[in-house]
Amino acid sequence: MKKFFTICLIILIGSSLHAQVAPTTEDEYNYATTGYKIQLQMKLPEKKGYQLQDFATYENADRKCIFKKVLREKETLPCAIIIIYSRPRINPEYFCIPTADADQKLWDKYFLGLRSDIENEEERNKFLSQAISVALAKK
Repeated sequence: MKKFFTICLIILIGSSLHAQVAPTTEDEYNYATTGYKIQLQMKLPEKKGYQLQDFATYENADRKCIFKKVLREKETLPCAIIIIYSRPRINPEYFCIPTADADQKLWDKYFLGLRSDIENEEERNKFLSQAISVALAKK
């Protein structure tokens, strides 16, 4: 299942970020996983120098994923993709898919962040894989 999930991510990143000039930075990763959530909660403006664009949404009766592109100012390709994963009566979780050429430690943080102690990890990963696949199929 992890291999399938990894392949889906590589396809997503390849199709969205293939001509990216610079890889995702740690600051961008932290913004996507933490800063964006704070921005929403406190109704703050977008991070200076960046723009967010809706990419895709996928949901079923129990879960929902919203994908957003993080674009650097004056660039047309995303430097990262935010995944907002939510379930009823549970606070949303925020993940960041870095660019394909990002530092391996960002990829390690991403995959570590996907682990869950509060829900069935296999079901969660299956849903996320399906959400990414559907998002790709629509684009």
